[in-house]
Amino acid sequence: INRVDDNLYNAVLGIVEKETNGLMTEIIYTPEGDESKWYAVGLYNKVDSEINILDYESLTGHLGYLFRRNIRLFGEYTYNFTNEFGQFTIGIVSAF
Repeated sequence: INRVDDNLYNAVLGIVEKETNGLMTEIIYTPEGDESKWYAVGLYNKVDSEINILDYESLTGHLGYLFRRNIRLFGEYTYNFTNEFGQFTIGIVSAF
């Protein structure tokens, strides 16, 4: 993904142009195809910008179980390489 902002206002430099590049990758694994109760997901995100505060890089691992057609249990761990911290989440997703 590439974005160029060519009309940014900078109080010191006036009107400037800045470029931002990004990459998103997702891998989904279901052992039994669309009949699988278990699934795993890997996510990678990276943003590289000339505006340094926007730079970001993370890697996520997600494991889920389809309990019922509309109830899903999951656990997820994300590591943020930019700020050097990890975050763990567990939960239930439902739709009615």
